[in-house]
Amino acid sequence: MTPQPDFRERVEWLGPVRCHDISREELIRELVRSGDRGAPPRLFFNLNAHALNLALKNSAFAAALNRAEVTFCDGFGVLLLARIFGDGRLRHRMTPPDFVQEIYRRFHEDGKRIFLVGDEPANVETYARSVEAKFPKLIAGWHDGFFEPGSSAESALIEKIRAEKPHLLLLGMGMPRQELWADVHQERLFCKGILTVGALFSWGISTRRRGPRWATDRGLEWLFRLFLEPSRVWKRYLIGLPEVVFRLLLASRRD
Repeated sequence: MTPQPDFRERVEWLGPVRCHDISREELIRELVRSGDRGAPPRLFFNLNAHALNLALKNSAFAAALNRAEVTFCDGFGVLLLARIFGDGRLRHRMTPPDFVQEIYRRFHEDGKRIFLVGDEPANVETYARSVEAKFPKLIAGWHDGFFEPGSSAESALIEKIRAEKPHLLLLGMGMPRQELWADVHQERLFCKGILTVGALFSWGISTRRRGPRWATDRGLEWLFRLFLEPSRVWKRYLIGLPEVVFRLLLASRRD
């Protein structure tokens, strides 16, 4: 059997954005693998239809996505769009809530530590303590995601992360802020990797709800989120999804 090319060679382009066809096991392996000492953190960004739509409107965001070591498919919308507008190379799709427990388990076994940034103060603290109860000494620290760029709070957070030197930083501040923040500050952070996780902390403590597993595995999570959080996500799905199709059509015609 012909060996499968490395995931770095398995790339799909959707308009200006690159997405790796990386499997869940490959992604976990790369997250667990430590980066070179002294090198900037390895960036792992998730790509869904909302992110793609933002990138089609924001060239700085698109550039940040493309500078990440790995941009992985996090949404059935991206799989479908790749079949319509790309070369149809994407086969794998995964979302952080579905694999993060395996990350915790492997990091805990290896004695590595994780720092959490994002969400509201009470949510991230509750989530961090729940993870720590299951995996003692895994969590190096946490901080909410509500700080102003260039503020003293941001500077203090960066210094705290530098002091702890975590192997992995989970960043849940929403798109595109989390990716742009990681891209700008990676040189200052003494950690091995950064993974963007969106609303993981809220989902982890059930302050926000996902659809049932049978639905999320079949591309229907958007429908349940629309039902459960209409005021939060209606623009993203009812306007954003048609918009991303339109923008990809324009991009394909320009090519």
